[in-house]
Amino acid sequence: SQRLAAIRFTVDVADMASPIIGSMNLVGDRATARVLDVPVGPARSFRVDAFDINQIRTFSVTDTIEVGVGFPQIVLLTMERLTGSLELTSDLPPEVVALEVTIAADAGSIVRSIEVEGQLNERITGIPTGTGIRVSLSGRDIDDQIVVERALAADIRADLVAHSRLPAEIGALQVIANFPGYIPTVEVDRFSDLAATFFRRSDEPNL
Repeated sequence: SQRLAAIRFTVDVADMASPIIGSMNLVGDRATARVLDVPVGPARSFRVDAFDINQIRTFSVTDTIEVGVGFPQIVLLTMERLTGSLELTSDLPPEVVALEVTIAADAGSIVRSIEVEGQLNERITGIPTGTGIRVSLSGRDIDDQIVVERALAADIRADLVAHSRLPAEIGALQVIANFPGYIPTVEVDRFSDLAATFFRRSDEPNL
């Protein structure tokens, strides 16, 4: 539903003062509309666009047909998924030698592995358009450990390159493992008067 908030058609003819524009009704996987007053003749351009909640085009199709006289005509168009680009830039820490980018789009995901040498400047194409496309980034060092991890949301458009700049931050976690030989022995006092519960050795030395 987020990808198909509105579906509109446009019929454009060279000898018309303005195009015919209207909305379409979506039922299942098919959108329909009745278009009236289309002039008879060749080269009638039919276009359908689907928009998400932020009016970003997600699907589109255009076809040119001839409109006849005296009978209703059905125009069948198959929508095509639109794609855009995302440009990533960053001055990553020198520890990062590879960046894995995972883009969650529609029912699947796009995964790219990028070799990094200092400054990152990479453009990823073929991303389905839409609002808030989720992008996960994992920067790995030479030992394949993740040293930088980010998640962001990008608006991808067919006619505009989205741009994201990653902050060049790196964190470190110190891990200390104590082996049994280095764990100190806990001293337990079982004999003094202070430790006594029922009997005291000072009163009964034979205990």
